[in-house]
Amino acid sequence: MTLSAARPRGVLYAVYEILKRYGGIRWLFPGEDGEYFTARPTIAVPAQDTVHNPTSRIRTMFFESCNINSPLRDTRDWMVRNNMVVSTYSRYFVWPEIERLCRERGAVVFDGLHAFNPLLFGGYGIRTHKEQVAFAEELYETHPAVFPLINGERVKILPGMHRFQPCTSHPKTTELMLATLEHWIKQWGQDSIFVIGNNDGTSWCQCEHCRALDPPEEKKIRSVATRYWTFVNGLVTRALEKYPDAELYGWAYKNFHQPPAGL
Repeated sequence: MTLSAARPRGVLYAVYEILKRYGGIRWLFPGEDGEYFTARPTIAVPAQDTVHNPTSRIRTMFFESCNINSPLRDTRDWMVRNNMVVSTYSRYFVWPEIERLCRERGAVVFDGLHAFNPLLFGGYGIRTHKEQVAFAEELYETHPAVFPLINGERVKILPGMHRFQPCTSHPKTTELMLATLEHWIKQWGQDSIFVIGNNDGTSWCQCEHCRALDPPEEKKIRSVATRYWTFVNGLVTRALEKYPDAELYGWAYKNFHQPPAGL
């Protein structure tokens, strides 16, 4: 019997498919108590050539703030046994056991989400938190227009602050975020996933260049959907020039969950 796959985790799927289909084994929930089977003297597998391809690229569970320093060993095994993709934030690899467990199960690094500030200030392994703060302080002095214009003043945002978004129409913003994004892709590979999400707040830059991107119908309902997707599309287009197979996503969230106009 030969079991092969395009990626190492596909071999795990193949092994478990044989056990499920011909051994009658099921893993109903994580842990030993979730393993169900009836003992058999033999497991017979008929001669065949069978190919399985997943219908969905992303098949995972999202463990936001759920025991982030726990190996979740049983859960990760259960996921692979049920044809799911183990995914984790890269920052959890500071725990060696979690990194080992994830890599052995063919995990995909899933990063980003509220990512504007980390991308802008060089997070994701480029700078420490302390270094990001120092970088943000210096950036505010040298390129204040990167920071949001709120009620006529440029507001200094720092790492960990979520209320405001940077000025997404300024070229320097794209330049800095692109450098961080390309660093992340190079480090974690093009099989991993990055979601370019906003800081976790609803206040966006009020400069004339940013506001010019908002169609009249969006201004009426205070939506910035077109502004957000204009920025993300521009950032992703440039990243894909160097890394054409990178898995980069945006999202519909906060005050930009409506479809953008003309994009």
